[in-house]
Amino acid sequence: MLWLIANLYPFLGLKVGGIYTENLMIAGAWALFDNGMGELGLVVFLTSIAFPFLTMAGMVYLLLPLRFDAVPPFAGRIYQMVKTVEPWSLISVFMLGTLIAIVKLQDLATVVPGLSLFAFAALLIVYATARSSFDSESLWQKIEEYSANDTAITSLAEDEAVLHCHICGGLQLTGDTCQRCGAAIHYRIANSIQQTWALLFAAVIMLIPANIYPVMTVKQLGKGQPDTIVSGTIHLLAHYNELCRTTSDYEGAVHQAVQEVATPLIISSLALSLGFGILLFSNFTIVAQFGALAAATMLISIFANLLITPIIMTRVRLVGLYQIIAMHVDKEVLEKSPLLIGMTNYERKKAILISEIHHFEAGGKLVIQGDIGRNMYMILEGNATVQRNDGDQTRILAELKPGEVFGEVGYIRAIERTADVIAATPVTALNFEYQRMQKDLKFFPNIVAKLNFNISGILGERLADVLDSK
Repeated sequence: MLWLIANLYPFLGLKVGGIYTENLMIAGAWALFDNGMGELGLVVFLTSIAFPFLTMAGMVYLLLPLRFDAVPPFAGRIYQMVKTVEPWSLISVFMLGTLIAIVKLQDLATVVPGLSLFAFAALLIVYATARSSFDSESLWQKIEEYSANDTAITSLAEDEAVLHCHICGGLQLTGDTCQRCGAAIHYRIANSIQQTWALLFAAVIMLIPANIYPVMTVKQLGKGQPDTIVSGTIHLLAHYNELCRTTSDYEGAVHQAVQEVATPLIISSLALSLGFGILLFSNFTIVAQFGALAAATMLISIFANLLITPIIMTRVRLVGLYQIIAMHVDKEVLEKSPLLIGMTNYERKKAILISEIHHFEAGGKLVIQGDIGRNMYMILEGNATVQRNDGDQTRILAELKPGEVFGEVGYIRAIERTADVIAATPVTALNFEYQRMQKDLKFFPNIVAKLNFNISGILGERLADVLDSK
């Protein structure tokens, strides 16, 4: 009954922009087929719909006649079919995929669980319980009793070998087929050790791409964000690094990153843990063990992401290689800037990433006359004007272009600013704050040392210009 409800009623509904659509459970397999992935769609259909139905129908076919003291025809063949498809009845895996999809779709649409989803969840529990309580030995004892066909071994010589059926578990002394179910029997599985090693080696190899490559990509408005198994931790670190580029308060950045990422991270991790935990109901030992380990891993990841990772982040300043490679800044501006002289292009980009990037609209003040602060700026994009106010008079002291540096005296010593610096156009500028640079000295000693050396050179040039003007 639960299987019928799960397949005949709506499984999930999606509401996007006032439009509501519903889908049956088979829609997932059909969508894969319709998008050119017919083989994968067939696998989903077989493992989530067809094989579970065959297993349940076969169990009913075997058990119902015995309830009325009768032996079902072709019991052996039906039992072989049930035992063959039973390990591949992966409704627990399908439920895991459903939970993951629901978590990922929450940001894109309103997900409305249908009656089929609840019936499917109940089916998972009932189905797993039925499989675990299905005693094949009691079944065959009943069949042998009603058919007057006793296959039990009554005596055994000391050196006599015994044949074992890997389908029904029957034992016999001679023959090529099982006397109970008709399956082929043998003393040992041929090349079992070699097969085990080969499969284990293949599993270890596949573990690498399983953790490196994306599990799924959710696309919205033509843009997609791929997710890997460890994407939660990566997202937390990336968000922390992004916040560090706008503030010198590293601990505050950690707290803000954890607060903003914690809720979706906990929900997705718990959903994944629950989904993997469902695999514990599987009679397929390998699947059950995998579910237990995966569920435990997801629970441990919550602890690590919310406690261990933040502790590490407060003591480490992160700059990713991808960020350095992907950064697009006018190379000519970097080469001509006196602050970045003597650095390689890689070192210049790294210096940008460990500083704070500030954006100013036209008319915005980068520096305010009379303020006190130990920081300096380098313009990346746009133009700015240095303007001094003396009573009612206003003087333009200089026009600043990309690559130029200002505020270097205040960086060395906390003194009042002697002029305003106003953005003439939208400006993107790097802010080098003294206390922050001292913190970063232990993380990036070579970069900070070169920056400090160039700052001393800029100050020397300023002093020489002042002396020459006198």
